[in-house]
Amino acid sequence: MTIHEQAGPSGTNLVLEGSLRLPGVARLHAALLRALESHRPVRLDCNRVDEIDLAGLQLLLSARTSFDAAGLAFVIDDAPSESWAAVCARAGIVPTKGAQR
Repeated sequence: MTIHEQAGPSGTNLVLEGSLRLPGVARLHAALLRALESHRPVRLDCNRVDEIDLAGLQLLLSARTSFDAAGLAFVIDDAPSESWAAVCARAGIVPTKGAQR
C-alpha cells in the first residue's frame, strides 16, 4: 500500500493506493496516530484502494472511535471497490455512500 500524506490547514489528508490488507495496516496506523497525536482531523481518500481485508477494516473502525473520542473529524471518502463492499458485508457493516462524521 502507498500512502500520500498531506497536512493542510483543515487537517490531514491521506490518499491510499493499493491493498489495505494486513501487511500495510501498520503504515496506515502510524499515519493515523501522527494525526491523532497532533490533534488534526483526517480525511481518507480510498478511491484507489483495490483490496481490503478485516485487518484494514478493523483499523478504520478503531480510528473512527479514537478520533470521535478526541472530538476530531474522521472522514472516509467513497470507496467503491467490490473488495471493500465484500469485506464490509462479511463484517456485518453496510457502507453508506457519502457518510461522514
